[in-house]
Amino acid sequence: MNTTTARRQSGEARALLALMEIAKHANWRLDRTGASLSPRFATHLYSDSAQLLLVPSIAELDWQLRSANAAMREARSDALIATLGPSGAELRFAIGLWTSARNMWFAPAWPWVDRSSLWFGCDDLPGEAFPVVEGRLQRKAAPWRDGADEEHGRAKASRWFERVLTGPSGINNK
Repeated sequence: MNTTTARRQSGEARALLALMEIAKHANWRLDRTGASLSPRFATHLYSDSAQLLLVPSIAELDWQLRSANAAMREARSDALIATLGPSGAELRFAIGLWTSARNMWFAPAWPWVDRSSLWFGCDDLPGEAFPVVEGRLQRKAAPWRDGADEEHGRAKASRWFERVLTGPSGINNK
């Protein structure tokens, strides 16, 4: 195996690890049945209870949005993308909501953690965010009180994902 292939596989595994930890936190059951997707989407996971595709990737986020768009149309479900930046260390996220008319994307999305809750915010949605809970991703009023609270939660989320990718996890771990 060459270095490029090993780096790619390692990056995909790390993105998958992040998505698995998010699914575990939300109690999303990952199903082998449910959405039947083309073989080109074989790396995507599916949660019927959340009607959500989980898309691990190492592709640039813009490219991955186009690819996931097709999978969402096929599955008629929402999507959560986790991709690693060129350095292989920076996680980037995107949330796609499926509608029969067109998919709506919120990207880049960024995680926010406080106590035991995980949310995804997006700069294009001031005052709103997506709580990561059982069931579908839905926009709600953001839980942070001000810019400082938002930054604190984003830093805490960054530390949590750093631990997820390197060792013991759990939102409540410092």
